[in-house]
Amino acid sequence: LHQVTVVACPDPKCDGTVELRGAPLVEQVACPACERPIPLAVYRYCPCCGGELVRQLDYEGRNRLVCSACAFLFELNPILGVAVVLIENERVLLARRRYTDTAGMWCIPCGKLEPGEDVHEAARREFREETGLEVELIDPIFVDSSFRKPHRPVLGVWFSGRVVGGELAAGDEVQELAYFPLDAPPADLAFEGDRMVIDKLRQGRPGATEEE
Repeated sequence: LHQVTVVACPDPKCDGTVELRGAPLVEQVACPACERPIPLAVYRYCPCCGGELVRQLDYEGRNRLVCSACAFLFELNPILGVAVVLIENERVLLARRRYTDTAGMWCIPCGKLEPGEDVHEAARREFREETGLEVELIDPIFVDSSFRKPHRPVLGVWFSGRVVGGELAAGDEVQELAYFPLDAPPADLAFEGDRMVIDKLRQGRPGATEEE
């Protein structure tokens, strides 16, 4: 199931919104309340020659961005995000974010894969940078696609991990670190995927039920 993204009308006097499922393949949609165009496209020019990007259907009928000058195919592939889930005594370690539009909210320590980096090393590195802890990865426990930002889709992979070194300390991109009971995560989680992971872990405990 694709995450639903709610886009608000740019007119401050209008309270109209549009719900989008998945990544949109159009430049704009009409506000259902006032019919004003709501822009969705972010990328307009070719990174190779600077020509204008236009929409074209490929041989499979998919809507693509193509340069009108050099025919470069601009592919909006998802960013690969990685996270490590650390559980101690039925509690999960979370980080309060310092930057971006999710500043002040909580998440499972995470980050993104850098060019040329192995996915496992990326997960260990991001966890080390945010928590000060060295971890051994055990298993991937969850994979999910996020379209919270339509112009920047993310494929997330969550690994379970165990501590093998280091000392717990908040990194530069983190305001604070705290353990939360699986039964009582904070209400202000930054990402829906984290909530799904915590629900999965809670329901997977011995004796747990779907109603918990």
